[in-house]
Amino acid sequence: GSNMSGKSTLLRTIGVNAVLAQTLNTCLAVRYEAPVFRVQSCIGRSDDLLAGKSYYIVEVEEVLRRVHASTADTPHLFLFDELFRGTNAIERVAAAEAVLREILSPGESRTPHIVLAASHDGELVDLLRDVFDSYHFSDSLGPQGLTFDYRLEPGPATTRNAITLLALHGAPSSLVNRALALASTLERQRESRSIDATRSDLAEG
Repeated sequence: GSNMSGKSTLLRTIGVNAVLAQTLNTCLAVRYEAPVFRVQSCIGRSDDLLAGKSYYIVEVEEVLRRVHASTADTPHLFLFDELFRGTNAIERVAAAEAVLREILSPGESRTPHIVLAASHDGELVDLLRDVFDSYHFSDSLGPQGLTFDYRLEPGPATTRNAITLLALHGAPSSLVNRALALASTLERQRESRSIDATRSDLAEG
């Protein structure tokens, strides 16, 4: 989903309700049925100035704690919000794919865990389609600006709003137009690479 569409709120809501269900035998839901989970999340991260650790190092340590926890037979509910957003796009996608795949299905086996991950990276959705189902929140632009219905829909996200939010908050038109043009170019390049890869796979097959 796009910015402000409800991804992080959904993750937090699921985590809180799982804890409530398992401790107070009640939750904000029509129905709750699940094994007893150990709930672990990586949602809010920041620099640790006292320890001299950057945002990224703090996140690496937190994520790896979850990876090590996933080797246990006890079912876990893992909640991840924008994995490795503190680093470059290529390594972010590669590292996030490896982490999410390792936690859910290391080697040829499957773990007893439930993993929920929010991401803006469409490439990550494509890479994990064999082990994860994808859902999204959508938005629309109307007379009142951006609006959100906060309804979970199947499939990957089809909208983006980062540049639109720049425009709505007063960014110069030259900045917005340049960003839109470059985004369109990058999207075409991405689609072209995807088509070329598909053709290569077909030729090898």
